[in-house]
Amino acid sequence: MKRLFLLVPFFLLFSLAFANNLNNELEYIIIDPAHGGKDSGAIGINNIQEKDETLNFSIMLKSEIEGLSRYKVKLTREQDETIKRDHRGNLDNKALVFIIHTGSNRDENIHGASVTVNPKLISSQSIKDSFLSNGVNVNVFEKGNGNINYILLEIGHITNKDDVLLLNSKNYREKVAKSISEIASKIINK
Repeated sequence: MKRLFLLVPFFLLFSLAFANNLNNELEYIIIDPAHGGKDSGAIGINNIQEKDETLNFSIMLKSEIEGLSRYKVKLTREQDETIKRDHRGNLDNKALVFIIHTGSNRDENIHGASVTVNPKLISSQSIKDSFLSNGVNVNVFEKGNGNINYILLEIGHITNKDDVLLLNSKNYREKVAKSISEIASKIINK
């Protein structure tokens, strides 16, 4: 819960950046692997750093989406580097943005992937359907009522031993990437 409160200001920053364009005139897709450089993000089991998990997954996701989309796909970072918050907040509103995080919690029993989305962009049921069709359970939260073209994903909890095993599984990462690609396709082809 504390993590959700920490992410709210980040959502507000993105809300301002995308306030005038909800799924209209999209020109490209941005994948934002959270943290990087000096900002490790959460530290999980066996000192797993969120910044590494998000970058590795985002590179895989970029390849998956490029294979299914006519849109150019960009990463906010392609290596372990610090990206200034104002750069992340100043993203063009002609982009569909996927913000990639991992979950962490003091309670090691908290686990699973989650998605936070503006319900005007795509329905929570459509997101669940994409994940379930690829064999991945996901919690979906609807947040926002403005014109926001971003989706926040937590691909698993690095503080949960079962999620860490999944995150280290190429098969799991591919299933999550395929699910997200399907979501991008649904939004773009609306």
